Amino acid sequence: MLDPKTSRFWKAALQSGLLDAEALAACWDAISPEKRDDAEHLDRRLGRQAVYLQRLTLWQAQQLLAGRITGFQVDRYILQELIGQGGMGRVYRAKDTRLDRHVALKILSPERMNNPRAIARFQREAKVGAQLQHENLVRLYDFGESQGRHFLVMEFIEGKTLGFYIATQGRIPPAVAARFCRQVALGLDHAHGKGLIHRDVNPYNVIVTKEGIAKLADMGLAIDLADEGKVTRDGATVGTFDYVAPEQARHSHSADIRSDIYSLGCTFYHMVAGQVPFPHPGLAEKLFAHQSQEAAPLAGLTPDVPPGLAEVVGKMMRKKPEERFQNPQEVAAALRPYTERSPVEREAVIAVGATGGDVRAPERGDLGSGDAPTSTTGGSDVGNEASQEFSIQVDLGPAPSLTGSVRNPRPWFGTAGPRPPSGCDSTSSGSDSGSAVSASRLDLPAGPGRPRWQKAAMLLGLLASGLAVEEGVRRSLGRGDAQVRRPTLSANVAKGASPGRVMPPIDWDKSPVAVLQPDGSMASAPDLLRAMETALGGKGIVVLRGGTPIELQAGEGHSISGRGTLQIQGVEGETTVLKIALDAAKPFLATGSGVNLVLKNLTIEVSRPAVPSVAASPAPAPPALIMAAGKALLEHCAIRTAPTHGYPGSCAIVSNGGGLSVTHCWFEGFETAVEIRALAGNDHILRQSMFVPGGTPSEAVKSGKPVRRGWAARIVFEGGGVPRGGRSVRFDHCTFVGEGLSQIVGFTGRSPLRLDAVGCAARVERLLGWSGSPSDASWTPKSLTWTGVDNQLDVAGDVWISTAEAAPTVSGADEWARIYSEKGLNRAAIQFTMAPLTPDGRLSPQAYSIVRATSPTPGADPYEVGPKP
Repeated sequence: MLDPKTSRFWKAALQSGLLDAEALAACWDAISPEKRDDAEHLDRRLGRQAVYLQRLTLWQAQQLLAGRITGFQVDRYILQELIGQGGMGRVYRAKDTRLDRHVALKILSPERMNNPRAIARFQREAKVGAQLQHENLVRLYDFGESQGRHFLVMEFIEGKTLGFYIATQGRIPPAVAARFCRQVALGLDHAHGKGLIHRDVNPYNVIVTKEGIAKLADMGLAIDLADEGKVTRDGATVGTFDYVAPEQARHSHSADIRSDIYSLGCTFYHMVAGQVPFPHPGLAEKLFAHQSQEAAPLAGLTPDVPPGLAEVVGKMMRKKPEERFQNPQEVAAALRPYTERSPVEREAVIAVGATGGDVRAPERGDLGSGDAPTSTTGGSDVGNEASQEFSIQVDLGPAPSLTGSVRNPRPWFGTAGPRPPSGCDSTSSGSDSGSAVSASRLDLPAGPGRPRWQKAAMLLGLLASGLAVEEGVRRSLGRGDAQVRRPTLSANVAKGASPGRVMPPIDWDKSPVAVLQPDGSMASAPDLLRAMETALGGKGIVVLRGGTPIELQAGEGHSISGRGTLQIQGVEGETTVLKIALDAAKPFLATGSGVNLVLKNLTIEVSRPAVPSVAASPAPAPPALIMAAGKALLEHCAIRTAPTHGYPGSCAIVSNGGGLSVTHCWFEGFETAVEIRALAGNDHILRQSMFVPGGTPSEAVKSGKPVRRGWAARIVFEGGGVPRGGRSVRFDHCTFVGEGLSQIVGFTGRSPLRLDAVGCAARVERLLGWSGSPSDASWTPKSLTWTGVDNQLDVAGDVWISTAEAAPTVSGADEWARIYSEKGLNRAAIQFTMAPLTPDGRLSPQAYSIVRATSPTPGADPYEVGPKP
């Protein structure tokens, strides 16, 4: 048997001080005896067990495997994970050994240690942060130097940035955006009271905690008005250009608190419109637009924005500082009337920040078939592709290198999110918030290796080119106030025309598929697969023709791998219908783990050809319509089976390990509408959606066949994911009609499922179906954590939870209420209007309006479900 003390990992761990001999012996004992003679994999097996036993973090184990043995301790802080890096240095999640808490530790990069200006800026950030103690600002705890390394100690926050939410989920409801904007204004007011201005307010510097509190981060560019001249040289342009105030772009010395108000207005605009105020591809065009153009009216982009709120945002974004609100307190007061929220909007506040998860060691049941714990973290990629979450496996493949272990780091506040895509080819400074270098930010004097005159010439050249471009547009359009806008997916754009541009029309007769490209042009695609390959990674949006239904054969299916976002949607204002025949054993569309799938404004009708029965041979399991291994977002879609009564084993979408978000969707006639294969650390949400049977009562009478009454969801335990991360699914104001709410498979008391149901309406045969894991088939209440709020549950009979044999495990509402948390439960019978029918004889979402509904009305709003008219 091998002596583990001779292994490279054992020696490195002892030298690093992260582990002692007793801890390493425990890691050795945890390795199966039959695997202890494998010298080739001994180091990685020891590292894996160290993570599993919570002796090391995944990042620490990777560093030891890569040969690093020093630098893990800075003063009294133990580095646990690299979570971001920028122009000034790297940021780590660290443990404060004295106070036993997690902090964010920013360490000045080694190449800047001998740069007096970099050190002065670093110290200034500490000085600025030390003055700020406010709920809506990220707090700074400490500053120091250890063995030549300058460091800042900051509050560590588990949450998401507003920029991440916009990039992955789309627009933020106006009332929710007003609440976040008001909170940031209060934080700015606190800073203003200390004589400080931020100078870089943008959605990627606003983090929303799990409790729904917005916090403004990154004070690296903030200045104290008392000593501003000492830290900013003439000619410097600082900020992020999609949000920079006109006076700040012209001269940073001209910036004051009203410049922050302008940037906050641009941030609010981005939140509710889903696009920046001036979505021009070039940096110079952005600068010019902020100086001389008005942003497209919010009312035209988002009709749900109250007129008064649009006026508030317009005032924040006035070109002249004296015409804006004069201080953040005025902004907060103006926004307050629009922050009153309905229960739906109140839950949306939490949803923005509730997708983060603690990174902890896995339970034994979380290791999966490969017995290798994984950690899911996020990364920031600069360019045209949205960053993805990725997994690092300790015990698979060769030992990770140092560079591999820091690739795609998470932002320092403990989450991930893509920075806005940029078409700029300019030099940029790093983002001190810990994300990757932002191509939208320019701080010319700070960059090394280029003379000041050359940098100034570059900026002047960019501005001049912007003026030339704008003048050319004016002449071509024959007017003097051109406003170049990014086209939206309106019917006009889809037919070949976009505002301010003349484009060749799309020949829909030639192909029902086109790609809306980043420059606003539409390019016809020969088929759907080619269009998806072209658009993958944010390089375009696949647009499907409206009007006449598009009939497609699944064939061998469409498989898309790679990295980035793939968005497919119909033309707004038109009805886009896909009729898909699943004529093979593969899903119609399968996406890889690196693909974020987005479907919007589509009606999909799926059928399954009859399969000839063979004696003594069971019918093959039909494929799902969509198999998504990465994240998936379905918004305003209707997915139904055809013929009306569906087919055995039908399933609309399988989320195979990635996060699933379904909002404002309609599922009709499926045996299982949604299947979620739940990895640790992934949260899934189904919001404002309806899950109903196929057919109508009259059709059932005529045909003599029962209306298919399936399950809304099937949630299956999957091993792996974020170490010790939970598995959660949230039903938010949904309507369920059929066999039951959800089937739950494979969860145990050690690895439970968390289910939240808020404001839902369910008329079902049973509430939940449950079947255990092969190793633990017995049901226990601890296998499920249920939280219900303001639900109306109409369960036929007394079967609230049933086993696979349909025997009741929990009988009746009284026993249910004793076991699980259910606040405001309404047990009254649910009656639907069952009218009107759609033109093809189907029940519409409005048919599932509740008769004599209580207040607040449970279930989905039927007028907000399905494709937009």
